[in-house]
Amino acid sequence: ASHQSEEHFDATKCHPEIRTAVLNKIMSWVNSEEPNEQMMWLRGPAGAGKSLIAQTVSEICHNESKLLSSFFFSRMAAGRSDGNRLVPTIAYQLATTVPEVNGVIIDQMQQDPGILKHSMEIQMQRLILQPLSWLETDVMNVIQDSHIPYLVVIDGLDECQDCQMQSRIITVISSILVQLPLAVDLLFLITSRPEFEI
Repeated sequence: ASHQSEEHFDATKCHPEIRTAVLNKIMSWVNSEEPNEQMMWLRGPAGAGKSLIAQTVSEICHNESKLLSSFFFSRMAAGRSDGNRLVPTIAYQLATTVPEVNGVIIDQMQQDPGILKHSMEIQMQRLILQPLSWLETDVMNVIQDSHIPYLVVIDGLDECQDCQMQSRIITVISSILVQLPLAVDLLFLITSRPEFEI
C-alpha cells in the first residue's frame, strides 16, 4: 500500500518533540544537494512511531514533488506482507510519477509478459534501473528544467513475511544504487524494527 491508502496511523504513538527532531533530520537528508548516503534506515521497537514518521515524510515529499514511490508493509492486511509486490509497486508509481518513463516500462512488460514472475533482481534492473537510465540518456535535456521525484519510502520492512526476503530487498536496493547513472538521484528511506535479518 502507498502512503495515500485509506489506512491511517495513530499520531499518539510518537512523542511530538521526538517526531519533530526525527522529521527534521530526515528532511535535511532528503533536501541535501549531496547527501552522504543514498539509503537511510530508521529503526525502533514496535509502537515507536516509525510508520507515522514514514507517512508524514511521504506526504511532505509528495506535496513538494520529491516522492517517487512509497510502500508500507503490514502483516495485518492481505497482500501487504508480500515482498514480491515491492518492485511492481515501485515501477507502477515510477510510471505514474515520471510519465517520461511510462513508455519504457510498458515496452519492458510487452516484450516479456512474464517479467513479474522473474526474480526481484531482474525486475529491479528492467523496471526501475533501465527506465531511470533511459531518462538520463534520452530525455534529460528535454526535461532538465523539470523536477524529477527521487525519494522512495519503504515502511515496516520487518513486516515482510519472509525474513530472507527482508535482507534480499536491502541487497537488491544497494546493488541498484551503485549502478545508477550519476545524473539520476535516488534516495531510499527504510523503516523497520531492529531485526537480525535486516
